Amino acid sequence: MPRTALIACDTQNDYLPTGALGFPGSDAIIAPLVEFANLAADVVIVSRNLHPPDHPSFNTEREPGDPIHKVSGSGGAWPVNCVKGTKGASVVPEVAHIAEYVVTKGMKRDDGGFTAFEAGTLRPLKSLEDILHDEKITHVAVGGYWLEWVVAQTAFDANALGYDTAVEIDLSMPLNGAFKASDQAAKLERAGVTIA
Repeated sequence: MPRTALIACDTQNDYLPTGALGFPGSDAIIAPLVEFANLAADVVIVSRNLHPPDHPSFNTEREPGDPIHKVSGSGGAWPVNCVKGTKGASVVPEVAHIAEYVVTKGMKRDDGGFTAFEAGTLRPLKSLEDILHDEKITHVAVGGYWLEWVVAQTAFDANALGYDTAVEIDLSMPLNGAFKASDQAAKLERAGVTIA
């Protein structure tokens, strides 16, 4: 019997409009994610970052509102975000309420956290791949933050593991605009991922 898992990538407070990496309207995917979960998902899995405060992907010299591709000074491309123990690292309450599993990534300095498949539950320790297997999942729908990064890489990884995989555009927030026309979207489709 077909079973669908919704993987909601990194739906955390720091990606909402008032968060460290949010912008006006970046919360627009939350209600559609919850609706999809209630109508079409057998299992809901949320990935989250819990970064150390000195994660090498952070650039503390970024100016507010700088685009991600504009890096000044030393460090990574990202503003400080989703630091373990902060409010910004918490899963958005509406999504936390529907999650059956929360998998955590980005906890170590050498863990970039760019795919939910780097994540696992903390207690008991269980990988995302093990969860999908144990839940007898056949179809994976991927949404959340950020479409060009974690959502896309998670979809690549689910597809590579043999799951019928779809990137749900209406449930995903891009950082940089027209994803459907991007090279990455074309690569996903060539790999067999549906862009829904």
